Amino acid sequence: MENERFVVIHGHFYQPPRENPWLDIIEKQPSAAPFHDWNERITAECYMPNTVSRILDRSGMIDGIVNNFEYISFNIGPTLFAWLEKHAPKISRRIIEADHKSRDRNLGHGNAIAQAFSHMIMPLANDDDLETQIIWGIKDFVRRFEREPEGMWLPETAVNNRVMAALQRNGIRFTILAPSQALATRPLGEDSWSECSNGCIDTRAPYRYFVKDETGQTTPQRYVDVFFFDEPLSRAMSFEHLMTDASRFADALEAAAGDNNGTRLVNVATDGETFGHHEPFADMCLASFFDQEGPGRGLKSVNYAHYLEIAPPAVEVDLKPGPDGEGTAWSCNHGTGRWQRDCGCSTGGPGWWHQRWRRPLRDAFDNLRAGLDEVFMSNGSGIFRDPRAARNDYVDVVLDRREETIDAFLKKHATGKLKDEDRVKALKLMESQRNAMYMYTSCGWFFAELSGIETVQNMRYAAQAVEMAEEYTDKPLMGNLLSDLAAAASNIPEMGDGRKIFRRLVWPSMMTMEKIVAACAMSVLLTDKPHTWRPLNHTVEDLSTESLPDKYHSHFGMARCTNRLTGESDLFSYHVTQFTARDVRCYIRKVADEAEHNALRERLLVAQKASLPEVFEGRFISWGDLLPEVASRIMSVLVDNDLEKLREHFTELFEENLDLFQALVTAGSELPYEVRGLVKYALSRLFHNEVLSRRSEWRVEHFARATEYVETAGRLGVEIDTRDVDSLVTEDLLAEAEAIKGDLGPRHFQNAISILEVGNRLGLSLRRDLAENIILEVLEEKVLPWIESLTDPVRDREDYEAVLGVLDLAEKLNFSARRYKEALEGFAQKIESAQ
Repeated sequence: MENERFVVIHGHFYQPPRENPWLDIIEKQPSAAPFHDWNERITAECYMPNTVSRILDRSGMIDGIVNNFEYISFNIGPTLFAWLEKHAPKISRRIIEADHKSRDRNLGHGNAIAQAFSHMIMPLANDDDLETQIIWGIKDFVRRFEREPEGMWLPETAVNNRVMAALQRNGIRFTILAPSQALATRPLGEDSWSECSNGCIDTRAPYRYFVKDETGQTTPQRYVDVFFFDEPLSRAMSFEHLMTDASRFADALEAAAGDNNGTRLVNVATDGETFGHHEPFADMCLASFFDQEGPGRGLKSVNYAHYLEIAPPAVEVDLKPGPDGEGTAWSCNHGTGRWQRDCGCSTGGPGWWHQRWRRPLRDAFDNLRAGLDEVFMSNGSGIFRDPRAARNDYVDVVLDRREETIDAFLKKHATGKLKDEDRVKALKLMESQRNAMYMYTSCGWFFAELSGIETVQNMRYAAQAVEMAEEYTDKPLMGNLLSDLAAAASNIPEMGDGRKIFRRLVWPSMMTMEKIVAACAMSVLLTDKPHTWRPLNHTVEDLSTESLPDKYHSHFGMARCTNRLTGESDLFSYHVTQFTARDVRCYIRKVADEAEHNALRERLLVAQKASLPEVFEGRFISWGDLLPEVASRIMSVLVDNDLEKLREHFTELFEENLDLFQALVTAGSELPYEVRGLVKYALSRLFHNEVLSRRSEWRVEHFARATEYVETAGRLGVEIDTRDVDSLVTEDLLAEAEAIKGDLGPRHFQNAISILEVGNRLGLSLRRDLAENIILEVLEEKVLPWIESLTDPVRDREDYEAVLGVLDLAEKLNFSARRYKEALEGFAQKIESAQ
C-alpha cells in the first residue's frame, strides 16, 4: 500500500422530482427540446452513456465499453432512481449491477452510497423530518442495492452537528463535505486544535467527527467519518472543462497525488450530470481514465469505504457551525442562507434580481408544516400505535404501491383492523406528510426567481399536502398558506407575489377527481376510444354511458374515480357535450350513489324540468381547465382524421406544382416563405411513406425513390423532417441486434449493417449506440465464452472459423476485434501446429 496512490471520483446524481403530484406524470418541458422533459434529456446525455461508455481506438472503432458506475463512487437521488426504474429500467439495472461488481475490487465495499431522501436541506429540517429523511434514504438504498449503506450524501452537503448526530444514530459511517465546511483539526487523542476555516484542510486523508451532545461534550463511540473533496480539482471538473481530455484529467489527478511519501488519496466530488450533460462526452473521459490512463500511472480507483478500511482516520475534525448553528453547505458562502434569505448566492436571472422572497417562502412552508403536523398527530394518534414510527416506515409503501405492501404496513402500525374510511384517512395523512417533505426540496430556493419551475413545483407539493389533510381539520390551511405566500415578492412585475403565482401556476395544475373524470369523459366522447388518456395515480371506471339524441354530440353517464395512493373513491355524474371542435364542456358533480345519479337523469333527460347548470350547480370543465399535457393527448386523437385530409391535400398541391418550384430554384430564386413549409411537409410525408413501405427490404438500392426525395429537398433548399422515420428505423435496427443474441449467423448481422448503410445514405439519425450496446453484450456474453471453449484444433475448427466470421461482421458495425482476436491467438497456433 505504501507504493500505491488511490483515487476516489464521486458523482452526485440527482434531479429534482418533476412529476405533477396529482397525476404522477412529467408535463412537457419545452426548454428540454427535442426531448419531452429534462429527465429524458439528461438520461440520454448522461445516465445512459455512463453505463455503456465507449473507449475508441485510434481509428475511431469501439475497442471497449465501460460501465463507469463500476469505478466511481456515487449516489443516486431516490426520486430520480424511482423515475429511472419506471422509465429507463435497463439503465437502473446496470447501475445496480455495477455496484455489485464494484464490491469484488473494493474489499467487499460497494461504490454506491445513500442520499437523504428528497433533497431537503437537512440542518433546516425539523427533528421529525431530519430523522425520516435519513431513514427513507437508507430504506430506499437497501431496497435497490440489497445491502446497508455505509455512507450518505447530504443534499448540497448541508450539515451541522444535529445532522451528524442523526447520521450516527442511524448507522451511517461516513459522509462527504467541502473543505470550506471544516473549522479545525487535531490528531486523535490530542488536545490542541489547528484552524483550517479558510478551506486549507488536507483533503488527502479521512477525518473523524465526534458528535456533540446538548452540552457540547463528545464520547468516543459517537462519530461519523468525513472525506473532504479536493475543491480546486472538483471545480475544474465541473466548470473549467478538465474532462474534455482523459490524459489531461489524469495529469491533474496525478499531480494532486504527488509522490508516495505519505500521500495516498486524491478524492473529487461533483454533480454526476457533469459526466455527459454539463460536459459532453465526459463519460468517455472517465472510461478512458479507468481503462487506460489511471492504471498506466499507478492510480488505483477505489471507493470511500474501501479506503476507510485500509486507512482509517488518524485526525479529528470539527465543523463550522454556521450562523446561529444553522450549518454550512458546498453551494453557499453564508451558512445555509441560500435556502432561507437573500444572502447574495443565486443562479440565473439578471444581476439586479433579489431573493428576498426566500424567507417568506420558507416561513409559509414552516407555518404550513406546523399545521399539517398538528393534523397528523391529532388524527394519526387514533389510527397508528406510533404515528412517527409509522411515518418512518411509510417509505415501504412509497417504493411499492402494491395492495399487499399497503396491507402489511397497516397491519404493522394500525391500532387494529381499520374501517374503509379510516384506511383512506390513514393513507391520506401519510401522503400529506410525504408531500410536506417534498415541498422543502432544495431546488425551490436555489435559483433566482420565485416563479421558477422548481419553486412552483414545491408549491404544488404544498397544495397536495393541504388537499390530503384539509378535511381532517377545521383550520383554513390553504387560506393561511396563501396569506403567507403574499409576503414573497417576485422579481417579475406581472407575477406579483407568491399568492398570485400560486393561483396562476399551481391551481390550474391541480387535477382533482372532477377534472380527471371530466378528462376521461371528454376522451371517450371525442375519440370513441376508451383510455386515450389514462391518469397514473387514479383509476376511472365508467359505470354507465349513454349517447344523447340532441343536435350536438353528447354523453350522459356515471363514473367512479379511485385514488391509487389512498384508496379514496367517489362517484360522479357527468354530461359532456362537444359544441364545436374547441368548445367541449363537461358538467360534473359528485353523487352519493346510483339512486342520486338516476334522480339527476330523471330531472334532466326524462322530465326535462331542469337545465344543465341547475342540475350540476353551474359546475363545468372545459379544455382550458385541463393540463395542456392532458388536453393535447386527447386532441391529437380527435383531429387526426381531419389532419389526414389536409396532409393529402398538401401533398397533392406539392406534386401539382413541383415543376414550378424547380423552375424557381433553377432560375436562381429561393422558394417563397409561404411555400417552403408546404414543400418541406410534402417531401417529408412522401419520404416517410416511401421508407416505411420498404422496411422489410434493407438494401440501399431499394431506397432509390427515398434518396430522390432527399436530393429534391436539397435542391429546393428545405430539409426533410426525419424524426418519425428515425424512431421507426431505429426500432428495426434494435430488433435485428436483439435477434443476434439468439442467432450468431450472418443474416441478422448483415441486416443491421444494411440498416445502418441505408440510414447513412438517407441522412437518418439512428440510435446506433443502443444497437452497439446490444452487440457488446453478444461479444462479451456469447462470443468471448465461445472463444474460451475452443480447445481441440480438429473438432473445433469449424467453430473457430465461425467466430472469425462473427468478428468480421462486428468490425463492420464499428467494433474493434482486437481483444477477441488476441484471445484467439493461442487456439490459432494450435491449428497451425496441427496442420
